Amino acid sequence: SGTATASLTVNTPGQLAISQSFLEDPIPPGGTVKLSFTISNFDRDFSASAISFTEDLDAILPGLQAVNTPLLNPCGAGSMLSGTSTLSFSGGDLATESTCTFTVTLQVPAGAAPGSYPASSSNLTGTINGSPFTGAPATDVLFINYTPQLAKSFTPSLIGTG
Repeated sequence: SGTATASLTVNTPGQLAISQSFLEDPIPPGGTVKLSFTISNFDRDFSASAISFTEDLDAILPGLQAVNTPLLNPCGAGSMLSGTSTLSFSGGDLATESTCTFTVTLQVPAGAAPGSYPASSSNLTGTINGSPFTGAPATDVLFINYTPQLAKSFTPSLIGTG
C-alpha cells in the first residue's frame, strides 16, 4: 500500500545536461566506489564547447577523495577532470546531439559512518553557438554501509587433554 513517485526531465534542443551516478554502492567504510558522469548536448544544430563543472567531494563526505585523476580527454581533446577532494572538469567539447561518459574512482574514508550522503555538482556551463549556457547540476546519493563481520575466540585458548 505504498506510493511511488517519478520525475520526468524533458530535454530540449539547445540544452546541455549532466547526470552522475555512484556505481557499486552501498560501499563499506575504507572501500572504493566509482562515480560516473554523463554530459549530453541535445542541440540539433550546434556543437557545445568550453563545458565545465566542479564536484566538491568533501561536501559529500569529509575525506572522500579521487584516486585516479587526472583523467585526460574524457569529453574531447583537451578536456580534463582533475583534483582529489574537489573535482574540476574543464575543456569539454561535444558534437550536436552527442554524449560522453567518464568514471572516476573514489576512496571512502575508513572511519565513515553508515548512512546516505547526497551529492551535487555545480551547475554545468558551456557555450553553444557562441552563447554561454548554464545547465542544472547533477545529483545522486552515496550509500555507506558496514559489512557485518563475525569473529570467534575461545577462553582459555589452550585446553589440556588430561
